[in-house]
Amino acid sequence: SVCTQLRMERLNVLICVLDLETETLGRSHPEVGYTLLKRGELHLEMLHVDMAIKDTRDAVEILTKGLGKIHPDVGLALMGLADIYNYHTGQYGYEDNKNTALSLYQEALTPLRESFGMVNPYLGLALNSIGILYSGRDDSKHAMKSFYEALAGYGVRSKAKHEEVQVAGDNGQSSRPDVFFVWINVGGLHMARKEWQLALRSYLKAQSAFRCLDGEQQLHLQKIGPRQLMRHALSSTKGRSSFQDNETH
Repeated sequence: SVCTQLRMERLNVLICVLDLETETLGRSHPEVGYTLLKRGELHLEMLHVDMAIKDTRDAVEILTKGLGKIHPDVGLALMGLADIYNYHTGQYGYEDNKNTALSLYQEALTPLRESFGMVNPYLGLALNSIGILYSGRDDSKHAMKSFYEALAGYGVRSKAKHEEVQVAGDNGQSSRPDVFFVWINVGGLHMARKEWQLALRSYLKAQSAFRCLDGEQQLHLQKIGPRQLMRHALSSTKGRSSFQDNETH
């Protein structure tokens, strides 16, 4: 098909760029790492999951050595690698892949905090991902902790666990679709624990977050089926980094 042909052409270009960068800059230069990330994304588009993992892992290693462990692009690259293990590795080795994804999301937390601060959408997204993975393990304690930390990452402040929360009104974080999704996840976890009052409160918070969205965002969320909410919560932030051109579902 035309799409396949275009992807192959892009792949050939990236291979040539990598050869040139490696020859002129050296294999350990950060520019090589960024190009590997692009090639990894292209491999993922072509469903070459193993090659996408290899390129992204190599990129993380190069960027870490060249830029330092707390550089923002290191954190974002770790997030991208975690997403591959979380969503694109299929049923083979399912549990191991989920464990790897969890470790990578956790590893990404430090550079995301150090680079962007305690309130930033990348941190919230990583923590929400961690919470969902803990939920899949039936570890409700750590899942709930991660979800509330995710809300804090989006600018939602709470005085104590399960107490009434106050959304920070001066930073615009309450208008993010991600906040709606995290509250949905919190409510679902309370439902699973038969904590009906807390579940109701969480869903009301989700409703409030929904009302903060603009019309286009609300329309988009209404088109998402309930079974997709948990997954979509992980991927609702677009353009997470300078080297990510589009969102992968």
